[in-house]
Amino acid sequence: MKKSAQFVLLWFYMMLFYIIGHIIGVLFIEGYSTRNYWGHLYFFDAVIMIGIMSSIQIFIFPITKRFREFIIPILVSIINIFILSDDPDGYGFEFVSGGIFLTSKFLVILEHLKRYITNDSFMAIYGMFIYRIGYSVYLLIIFYTFKYLLAKFTKFCEKKGYNSLLKKV
Repeated sequence: MKKSAQFVLLWFYMMLFYIIGHIIGVLFIEGYSTRNYWGHLYFFDAVIMIGIMSSIQIFIFPITKRFREFIIPILVSIINIFILSDDPDGYGFEFVSGGIFLTSKFLVILEHLKRYITNDSFMAIYGMFIYRIGYSVYLLIIFYTFKYLLAKFTKFCEKKGYNSLLKKV
């Protein structure tokens, strides 16, 4: 399949999850839309951020190659751990949370549910997991399911004769 078609499909797939997560948050989570910038829908900012993420995944680390869907989540996890651990200026959290909240509303929901945890130790561990590891797990799930759906879509196109979208790599 052509890389441009893969890029558009991945961008659409990630935007679909972003919008579904926002709708779930607005409809089912009390106080979701009243929290700072978490509950607001920054659609154009999300379009740009998801477009950057999709282009890196498709053009730099082709998803059709073996185990390439693991590279970005691992790099993001290492960068988030480094930024959040060594943050002398105090802006690391805003950078990491801004990137996460512009690409994943499901993690916004998980962050919003953190306020219902009464144990302070568990709440700290939960918060560290969301920002350091949770985003990478989310990206891995998105990329891996997209790779699976892409394989099924390619077989469907070959079966039905839609060869204009396909290119042997």
